[in-house]
Amino acid sequence: MKYKNYLTNLFRPVLDKNNRNDFICMDKNEPPFSAFEVIDGLITDDDIKGLRIYPDPYELYEKLSKFVNVNLNQLLITHGSEQAIEFVFRVFLAESDEVVYLNPSFAMFDVFSFIQKAKVKYVNFNNDITLNLESILNAITEKTKLFVLANPNNPTGTAFDIVELEKIALHTKETNTIFLLDEAYFHFYDIDSIRLIDKYDNLIITRTFSKALGIAGARVGYTISNKHNITLLRKLKPIDEINQLSNIIAKKVIEHADIILEKNISQVKKWKKYFSSNEIKDIRYIETEGNFILLKSTNYELHKKVLLENKILPKYDFKQEYLADCIRFSILDDNTMNRVFKILKYSFQYSGWDEKNTIKFYTNNRNTYNDLYDSEKHFLNKDFISQINSVLDVGSSVGGFSNIFKELNQNISYAGIDVSKNAIDKANSIYGSNDIDFYHYDGVQIPLNQKFDLVFCSGVMHLIDNYEDIFAQILANAEKYLLLDFRVTSTQSYQGKFYFDFEGKTNQNYTKYYVLNFNELIDFFKSFKNICEVIIYGYKGLASQMSEGIDEVYFLFFKIKLSEENSFKIIFDNDELSNTFQLKGE
Repeated sequence: MKYKNYLTNLFRPVLDKNNRNDFICMDKNEPPFSAFEVIDGLITDDDIKGLRIYPDPYELYEKLSKFVNVNLNQLLITHGSEQAIEFVFRVFLAESDEVVYLNPSFAMFDVFSFIQKAKVKYVNFNNDITLNLESILNAITEKTKLFVLANPNNPTGTAFDIVELEKIALHTKETNTIFLLDEAYFHFYDIDSIRLIDKYDNLIITRTFSKALGIAGARVGYTISNKHNITLLRKLKPIDEINQLSNIIAKKVIEHADIILEKNISQVKKWKKYFSSNEIKDIRYIETEGNFILLKSTNYELHKKVLLENKILPKYDFKQEYLADCIRFSILDDNTMNRVFKILKYSFQYSGWDEKNTIKFYTNNRNTYNDLYDSEKHFLNKDFISQINSVLDVGSSVGGFSNIFKELNQNISYAGIDVSKNAIDKANSIYGSNDIDFYHYDGVQIPLNQKFDLVFCSGVMHLIDNYEDIFAQILANAEKYLLLDFRVTSTQSYQGKFYFDFEGKTNQNYTKYYVLNFNELIDFFKSFKNICEVIIYGYKGLASQMSEGIDEVYFLFFKIKLSEENSFKIIFDNDELSNTFQLKGE
């Protein structure tokens, strides 16, 4: 069978089963919100019935013409902007013609160039991921048949303003070069390049509904140019520009475009600001104009590992040297973005604890309300803590939680205990005052006999082999409430290992890591007559890399109410938990 032999050298991914469904996928610059999440009832039953017939795109052309403010004959709707870009390559590039574009940029530029047997000239970025206009202008000569610019560019997020774009348009016109301007991310940069169309007949602009308009899966794109160029490109279109379902959805999206755009653009701006203004150890935030976060890491393998192990799939392992230590991920919903930030923020934990670095970290972190995990915030709030006059913090480290409790209730009396004497000394030097005290704890016997309204214990119980004894002790110190966390499973209890290097007191690399069976833990609570109510909140996740032999577990916080009443009640504050854990006897 005859075919174009040179295509055997073109690499394209093969169809293969993958495990993407196991991850939160953040590697393709998809939008934070689908148009369907923003607008209720976007598709009706009548729309579905309309799938019986082939699409008539004329109404979509009319709506799109008004939306972008150009004539109908200046538009071509395509199966995503990717197909529009392909058409430009096929129409304007012949074998051995020169095409110029940035490196790196949209991956399909290389594919389309290869298929056309064109000669590619790359414009490379500087080591600091910057690029000046002169580099581009110098690369484009009279030999250049096509210049392609993704603006903003992916994955670098770099962009040129309208003045710079016009200089490129003028230069390419003088060199008789087609200027293809790929504006997939233009909504996040917002410049008016369309006004250049009437002035420069060599300019072709491609855009998409996939990013800010929230329908990546519908594969709808379009081309804007003068009538002559559009007429040429239309010769390559299939019978139907897009399928009927995409045709219907795109019309509805245009009708609600303002709302959808505002939702997605504001979300992107919010999280760019958050990442840029909140420091993460060993990570530098890179300013971008796309809908993604780009970070440069000086501990790249660790950061890549912790994201993947927590089922977060970013874009990583870029080929270019100046991007070799970079990680890029889409901006999604608030819960996901909070999770990603905290995974990276506390990634030092995944490489194992040592006392010196732990004290250094907790001296600068975990000392404001915003530093709390979502499961902690669920219970630690002003409504609850305002009722508390005194609190004992078991495992207080350098005392940051004393500041958090004071944020919630200025009048609260706080005591913290920790097994690290160096941490206690540091805590007293930073936070010690008339109503804030810290005490060294030997890990066996709590050094205080007094009662506290609340005993708080976070991140401790799964790491001590005498947790039953410690629980009984802290219960004896509690007057009204206990608030503490455990690592829990719905299957059999088991032990793993946890890396721990503490004050040189042990030659062992590991301490035990306990994952408890849920019902066994509840039965343990029931054995104490003064526990009357247990409220449970948490989530499922992976243990950190510093642990060994630990499967995916539930990280559960327990708010335990104490009373002499002869009753016992369990309350799940999370539907997933109530569905997962069936109490014995139910």
